[in-house]
Amino acid sequence: MVETVFCNLAIWSSADYASHWRDGALKCLAEQQPRLFCTDLTKRNATVFAAFPEGDGYAFEQWVIQRRTFAVSGKEITLNREGDMVRSGGDASCWWVDRASIADFANAV
Repeated sequence: MVETVFCNLAIWSSADYASHWRDGALKCLAEQQPRLFCTDLTKRNATVFAAFPEGDGYAFEQWVIQRRTFAVSGKEITLNREGDMVRSGGDASCWWVDRASIADFANAV
């Protein structure tokens, strides 16, 4: 399966987003911690993909959150309040990805 992600290039370049997503994928494999992946840093409301360890992979949820609720450090995105990084549990805009597919993605980018 191929997923196309559209990113706003006003702040980060395509290479910056690729680095952000690849490094995030590698951290998913190494740390088993929730992660955020973004596609746009320019709007007040940002679309992000939140990834949560689940079984032998990650559950990804698409969130729309206010830009002021997360911080950018280099190419890493974190919520300002770590306690807000919880899975909604809903099935809408949610999909599960196994570790092998995450590794394949990280190696392909």
